[in-house]
Amino acid sequence: WNRLKFFLSANQPDNLLINKNQFKMEENVYETPSNQNRITVKAIITGVMILLLLIPTVFIQSLVKERKARQSEVIKEVGSKWADAQLLSGPYLFIPYEYTTTTSDGKSNTFHNELIILPDNLKTSGEINGELRKRSIYKVPLYRAALQQNGIININIPSDVDEKWIKWKDARICYNISDFKGIEEEIKVIINNQTITLEPGLPSTTIGSKGLSAPLPINNLQDASSLSFNMAVNIKGSVQLQFLPMAGNSSFQISSDWKDPSFSGNSLP
Repeated sequence: WNRLKFFLSANQPDNLLINKNQFKMEENVYETPSNQNRITVKAIITGVMILLLLIPTVFIQSLVKERKARQSEVIKEVGSKWADAQLLSGPYLFIPYEYTTTTSDGKSNTFHNELIILPDNLKTSGEINGELRKRSIYKVPLYRAALQQNGIININIPSDVDEKWIKWKDARICYNISDFKGIEEEIKVIINNQTITLEPGLPSTTIGSKGLSAPLPINNLQDASSLSFNMAVNIKGSVQLQFLPMAGNSSFQISSDWKDPSFSGNSLP
């Protein structure tokens, strides 16, 4: 009995330890699938929530695109009645010439060409007064501009062009403007103390397709060696006012009551 008692008491802790370890192993085996299921359920719930949150995002993006397209339509509609964005160039000269060549078989061919003479110096100054017009929830920025432009044009005939070829009677002074509706007063140019009124139409589309022009009052190169000009331009437009700095030296000094203007182009102020 003493030996049996000793045997039981000595081996009882080991048996209990084995039973406890076995119980823990069985418990772990039972809990592992449950944890995996919980992670899977959480991932599914998270994915569903993301998809649900994407639905209002799609609607918001669609609304933004619709409002942006409508804004463009409103600007176009208002501009069609007021004036669109304006693009201006300084005055330049159009001088046509023609020459005749004779081929080896005795036939003569007449060629027509043109010279585009840009100003050597151009200074533009003026003031822009802006205002906002409302259409429903949209706002369209409009403006009126009072500009002064002056400079000098020196006519230098290329060496490969004979002065006898030049048709001085068809020479014209040109000015590009993108929307005629914005012209509020006649645009006149004073060239060497002679006042010339510009009229719609351009003799050439080399620089632009829309603009004004007038006959140039010169008869030969001596009369046109150096021309000084001065002109006032009073126009209106919407959204943008842009200039083409085509002169050898261009200077722009513009003031405006617009509080937050933005600038575009290759050269910033």
